[in-house]
Amino acid sequence: MPLRPGHPLPTFLFLVLACSRPTADASATPSSSSLATAAPDASSSTSTLRPAWTVATTLAHPPVPLANGVAGVVAHVPQGLDASQPIHLVLFFHGSDQCVAQIAMAGDIVCRPDVRPDVGAGLAWRHDDAGTSSIFAAPQFTLWGGGTAGRMGEAGYFRSLVEELLHDTFAPGLGGPRTLDDLADITIVAHSAGHIPLAALLERGDLDDKVRNVVLLDATYDGMVEPYAHWLERGMAKGTPRKLVVIHGGWGTNADVGRTLAGKAEARARGSSILDPRGPLADAVRAHTVTVKSWPHLQHAWLLFLTMSKALEGLGLPPRAISPARIPYGEPVVPAPLALGQTREGALDEGHAFLENGALIDDYALDLEAGQRAVIDLRGGECTSAMPPAFFAAARLASPNATSPRMPVAQASPRAVPPLPAPDPSRRIAPCGTFVPV
Repeated sequence: MPLRPGHPLPTFLFLVLACSRPTADASATPSSSSLATAAPDASSSTSTLRPAWTVATTLAHPPVPLANGVAGVVAHVPQGLDASQPIHLVLFFHGSDQCVAQIAMAGDIVCRPDVRPDVGAGLAWRHDDAGTSSIFAAPQFTLWGGGTAGRMGEAGYFRSLVEELLHDTFAPGLGGPRTLDDLADITIVAHSAGHIPLAALLERGDLDDKVRNVVLLDATYDGMVEPYAHWLERGMAKGTPRKLVVIHGGWGTNADVGRTLAGKAEARARGSSILDPRGPLADAVRAHTVTVKSWPHLQHAWLLFLTMSKALEGLGLPPRAISPARIPYGEPVVPAPLALGQTREGALDEGHAFLENGALIDDYALDLEAGQRAVIDLRGGECTSAMPPAFFAAARLASPNATSPRMPVAQASPRAVPPLPAPDPSRRIAPCGTFVPV
């Protein structure tokens, strides 16, 4: 079945509320009515900064046999990636009963020629929200079937898959073929039953020196510990920096496995792990080898789309400017006044102003005296978007020399990101991140 949120996400936000969505730009949001569609190859450009590029295409050696007309992989290069630098590859392993083209792409998606189009969920652009200089690939395992390791447990298969991705699949998006010598590291994100192929390749140890980061999203429900523990121990024994991020809901053995893995890391290096950190998840990931975070209120599909970018942001991958920028588009928005103690309600719809990245916004202004503090309280509401939206707050300072505001975490968990340029040089925008209820 298509992977999409099963329930509306409750959220309200004061000051600025933005609901992001994939843009309609053809180069950034290709249709997969044909299996391989992408922006024109810009390899002749003298600039090493690449345009956005996405393709759903076949693999010469897919991890499982696939019927004719089924995409073997979705590959994505974000806008502004510097192709002259070492490659940082993010691989996504999907769960059971999924079509990876529908999960990763946007627009009308054809998963199989005899099946009607479905709406893409746009996971590739959630990768881009992390602001990392990395490329994204999602191989198809069994189409609409149960979780399987496929060929990931075969000696040498994972290496050959990565070599094909670099040399062939990504060549148009990167301006030419690449090899393992160009690859700095690999990050693997596994959602749900995607842990099955991940565990198989970790136990096999293919490209063990390249797999630096593992992110498990609602993927520790069946009690499996050893593949991840062994992978961590190998890295710690070699002195190789590695990070394991476990984000889970409140079902299965998710919590128990997370605590066990954190405990194993802690036994080898005191202070190397953290359980249920408060505040920005990315900050906790940056500071620890193992980060375990429970979000029991998030539905299984929402957890993937709302937390993946947070985890990726903290892994220490080189930064990349988010494009299109999260700055107001067109005429300046006149903020609605907001007073201490006042409650304001609103809904984002097509009549609202928007940012350059296509996100709709509400804007509120709050006047404070020097040294005065304010708490922003988020309360429940509904978002009925067909796609899981990303929400973030931006606190705009009247004086460029003022102290950056700290958004409260009592009702929301912000994702800290670097300041973005403001359209007015006398002001600056300090985004505080994607919000989910806590």
